[in-house]
Amino acid sequence: MDHLIAHLERTRSAFDQPTLALLNRHYAPTVLTILAQVFPPHRASVDAEQVALEVEQHRLALAHHNCDDLDGHSVRQLLSRWVREKWLIRHLADDGTELFTLTSHTKDALDFVHRASGAHPLVSSTRMRTLIDTLDRFAHEAQPDRDQRIARIDHDIAQLSRERDELAAGAPMPTMSVQRMVENLDNVRHLVRELPADFARVAESMKDLQRHILTQLRAGDRRAGDVLDDYLDQAQHLLTATPEGRAFTGALDILRDDATVAALNHAIHTIVSSPAGQSLPFAEKEALRSIVSSIVDSVDVVLSEQQRASRSLTTHLRHYNPAHDREIDDALEHALSALTRWFPSTSRGERVPALPRFRRAHIGKLRTTVPDIRPAQGPPALVDDGEVAAELDRGYARAMGGPHHKDIRQVLEAAPRHGYTTLAEVFQHAPTELQRPVDVLGFQEIMMNDAAPDLDEDHLATTQRQSSKDTAPPADHGKTVREEHLPWDTVTAVRPDGTTRTFLVPRMALPTASQPTEGGTQ
Repeated sequence: MDHLIAHLERTRSAFDQPTLALLNRHYAPTVLTILAQVFPPHRASVDAEQVALEVEQHRLALAHHNCDDLDGHSVRQLLSRWVREKWLIRHLADDGTELFTLTSHTKDALDFVHRASGAHPLVSSTRMRTLIDTLDRFAHEAQPDRDQRIARIDHDIAQLSRERDELAAGAPMPTMSVQRMVENLDNVRHLVRELPADFARVAESMKDLQRHILTQLRAGDRRAGDVLDDYLDQAQHLLTATPEGRAFTGALDILRDDATVAALNHAIHTIVSSPAGQSLPFAEKEALRSIVSSIVDSVDVVLSEQQRASRSLTTHLRHYNPAHDREIDDALEHALSALTRWFPSTSRGERVPALPRFRRAHIGKLRTTVPDIRPAQGPPALVDDGEVAAELDRGYARAMGGPHHKDIRQVLEAAPRHGYTTLAEVFQHAPTELQRPVDVLGFQEIMMNDAAPDLDEDHLATTQRQSSKDTAPPADHGKTVREEHLPWDTVTAVRPDGTTRTFLVPRMALPTASQPTEGGTQ
């Protein structure tokens, strides 16, 4: 009787699984047909926009044959309902793209429909051979007797050696019939069919574990460190203590071994390129070629979900604020309570006045600093002592100013008539008010502007040859090569206060009387 009750409990728990709940819906055949077309074995995740487009196309095709029983909902409404009913999983990729993936319950439902429709594998010699080989390998690994295991290995070596010798002696190559190829292919499909659903269950378990941990963290009843320890222990238990977790771990170990993956790809290529494999339909060949990619995609789904859960927990802990979370929960509870009281007293379509903005608190302005409580006063008034400023000496102010360009230009224009040939001679015979230090620069500036041709390389060379009898002052290391080779003159400037200052100026020749300066024409 205890055995019967236990069997009944297992049966009831099986009927409580979401897979049977999905199959029990009246529109389940239509939904499974559409999802089987949108999510073939080689497409684990599909972009949300692409899913909506393909679902709409399949609905139109079904409606053309009067087979659409989805109650006329829009595609967006259907996808949202399928997510709530656990047909699909909606998640975000790393780049923010919205993706849809089949749940493990949907994959189990598709597998059940596939088997129930007559496509389940039949008992054949291939399946029996697979069963015998599996049991034989199982017995060999479980054999505790050393001599028995050695004898088994010797038997296998002798059998393989005999087969090799026969082939080397020219024995005919064994061929595989098309029927045998179909049976083997059906057996491979049966072995691979459960893997995506198993991996999807691991990913869903990761998501459920993440929700459970976040719920415990938000509750604030336990320390964050204790909750994270439970998360790590449960995650490790999920990958080692459940059948689907062990399948995922085994697949991950295989995919990490490059030699095993290369051998698997080589075996698939050999099957497809064999004479019997050439007779297979194109869809069957693609199914064989996609075995490795489907396993990789299924593993990537689990790894992505694991990384997403870790990022979510890390982000939550970084911004974890129990007091703030409780305030938000209290505000949401108050809002739900207000809506619950408001609904019975309203009618359908009644509008709720939206709150345009939060009310501003009317708080008087307070003083932020109190250095002096007395009001600020202006500066004291200016005192008029009645004194009159002395008259400004404009001549002195002009003497302290810049060069007198107009007077300097007149002196330069008259210099050839007096026989002056260089800048130094003109400066020394100029009026006293034009012999200031600043006027030295004024004479040079006007000569460079009004008599620019006299300063080119040819003129400087000519001037240097004409003045070769003159000696230059000792060369200064701070001067350029050109300055070291220029002839120099000495001039004495008179400051407005009567003091003198001696300067060295480059020898600059004046234009002759037949070549008036440009200043005379300006």
